[in-house]
Amino acid sequence: MSEDNKSQHEATNPPLYVKRNELDFNELHEARTVDADLQMQVKLSHIGIERGITLLIGGTLVTGTLISASRYFEMTAIDYERKDGEPENNIFANTIRDRAKRIQKTFELQSEVEPADDEVDVGPSYIHLKNAHYVTGGNIIPANGSVLWRGKISSVDGFHIGRLSTS
Repeated sequence: MSEDNKSQHEATNPPLYVKRNELDFNELHEARTVDADLQMQVKLSHIGIERGITLLIGGTLVTGTLISASRYFEMTAIDYERKDGEPENNIFANTIRDRAKRIQKTFELQSEVEPADDEVDVGPSYIHLKNAHYVTGGNIIPANGSVLWRGKISSVDGFHIGRLSTS
């Protein structure tokens, strides 16, 4: 990718990578303690690989299908459009769709451009699930249906590939 494309992207979006000297101690510590294997799973979702996953977060299990951030936001936009037929919902949906496009473009550019010597790839910060359920105290929430779910990767205590059975 040309420097012009990278510069144009950074003019309208966050930078692809973070300058090492711009990370404060807490950000640097968090970047180093986030599970790199979980971040790899999230990166795979951004190239279209969706798979079942179960997360342990503060004693609660969350199980669902790992999806990309752009797919999460697209599905959120669809949910807004289906609600009550209110005109504002279409405005929200379009705003969310624009965000999904920018996020997808960022991940595409990151796959093409390596960080410079003074930059670091801190990896994805959020994980997104569709058909998600909470499993706590032997109960599955929601009991009927499922939810779209978004959480901070740094909050995940553990994970395994595969969904827990919700039947």
